[in-house]
Amino acid sequence: MRPLILVMALVGAAVLALSDPAVGGIIQTGCDTLATDPPTVRFTFAVANDCVVDIGSIRIRKDAACGAGSDSCCVLECSAPPNWNCIVVHTGGALWTTPQVSSIRVGQRLDGFSIVTRVHACCYPYYFIDSGPGDPWCDNNICFVLDLAVPTRASSWGALKAIYR
Repeated sequence: MRPLILVMALVGAAVLALSDPAVGGIIQTGCDTLATDPPTVRFTFAVANDCVVDIGSIRIRKDAACGAGSDSCCVLECSAPPNWNCIVVHTGGALWTTPQVSSIRVGQRLDGFSIVTRVHACCYPYYFIDSGPGDPWCDNNICFVLDLAVPTRASSWGALKAIYR
């Protein structure tokens, strides 16, 4: 049993040693259907800075489907939290910027970002840009998906049957 635990510990240590310490994160926090014809969806998200530098800009590059007609995942609009600016890039992506004093510090999270698309599920490559020399960091991918869950009430089977009697 002891050799197995030792082997597992060594494998875990090797995985941690090989993993990239500069990993940032975009976290989807909500979604709203704004229109159905054509379908238009707003995805809201937060940025959690797990990088090794402060984040002064965020760049979402266009989805591969951007410009493919009705399956377009181009960013149509974007919005930003206070002290941040957002522009839709002509190639179908978006860029958020802020003055250095409002950057997202290492270990912090900032909510209030959003994009609007015409598709209910899109994936985008993104990267963060540091607030100093402007170097790209923490590139990754984010997939936004329309949450189709509906709210429910706790109830018994008998209460449900009583509604339809």
